Amino acid sequence: FGVSVAVDGTRLLVGAEGGVHGSTPAGAAYLFEYQTDTWVEVQKLVSSDGGVFDGFGYGVVLDDDMAVVAAIRNDENGSDAGAAYVFRNDGKTFVQEAKLLSSNAAAGDYFGQGLDAEGNRIAVGSTEDDSFASDGGAVYIFEWDGSSWVETQRLSDDDPQAGAVFGWDVLVKGDQVIVGAPFDTVDDFWGVGSIQVFAFDGSTWGHSETVYAADNN
Repeated sequence: FGVSVAVDGTRLLVGAEGGVHGSTPAGAAYLFEYQTDTWVEVQKLVSSDGGVFDGFGYGVVLDDDMAVVAAIRNDENGSDAGAAYVFRNDGKTFVQEAKLLSSNAAAGDYFGQGLDAEGNRIAVGSTEDDSFASDGGAVYIFEWDGSSWVETQRLSDDDPQAGAVFGWDVLVKGDQVIVGAPFDTVDDFWGVGSIQVFAFDGSTWGHSETVYAADNN
């Protein structure tokens, strides 16, 4: 309990990746609301298809009436391929709306390692994804089309490298997505790390900048 936290207004969501779903340690997320000077637990979120050690709750996001929860060891597309679950408040409780999976899913991808959402957009990091380089990582963008969540683009490092784990953390802010790649290599220094910035031009996401620490060694 507390492996991940998110807050939005008077709501607080706390991930417990080893939480019990029925009798299965699939993971859970606990929703609290601030009432009369204290936080009160109002709901326990669980996945519709929780499996043993799915890691549901490893990452959590709150955005208005939407909650997104990562289950990085979900096995639907292979052992530890990962998944992310979207919940929507129906006026009384949060109800599961969708289960997100990557279009290029494979065992060991850890889809959901990085997670963020804003409005009708969700970004999910898949750190061990091999789409661009072995364990190089990728980030999947999903958009709400009015009736369902649709994967619209797969982002990669501007210079994909094996083991960079691009997608370790992600941030969505307006028409920008910012992605961490903590084992990115610079000037032959392995694992220096970088931040990759992407901008949306109205139709596609393009890489706009790579950011390093000033003393990147």
